[in-house]
Amino acid sequence: MFIEDGDLVLRPVEEEDLKFIRDTRMTPGVREEMGFRKPANLEQMEEGFTEAVENDDHIELLIVYQESRAGHLSVDLDPENGNADYGMFLHTDFHGEGLGTRVTELVLEYVFSEFPVNRVDVSYRKGNKASEKMQRKTGFQEEARERDYIYLRGEYHDLVRKSLLREEWEK
Repeated sequence: MFIEDGDLVLRPVEEEDLKFIRDTRMTPGVREEMGFRKPANLEQMEEGFTEAVENDDHIELLIVYQESRAGHLSVDLDPENGNADYGMFLHTDFHGEGLGTRVTELVLEYVFSEFPVNRVDVSYRKGNKASEKMQRKTGFQEEARERDYIYLRGEYHDLVRKSLLREEWEK
């Protein structure tokens, strides 16, 4: 275990988790919202996993809820500028339970406590109500909207970029 909060555990991704991550990424309801348009086989997942493990500024954690694999998150650190980019997804079986908010609160605590990070950035497709709600609940502030950035289901959608500054998180 790495980070634990009752029935929620964030732990490093292991090679045996890659099939779950791949399958979840391809699940309708996750694939579209996260922009995973092309399928990936396990060999491609393993290559990406190896690259990620070797990058000291990249963190990948598996989300385990009530002892079941529930999702995946990543944090890309930019130590020179004190920034971090955060993204996560949950398997559709775990949507609507407030789990994304709990995970994000734990990740923010970890990133702001362990690294000289001044801001954490996130982005999502406008219309993704779950991401919008989670980011609002955890204090992220909108900074930019990139118009017609994402093509999904025959339509273009805006990409919303938000951030949370250390001073805002500390309040």
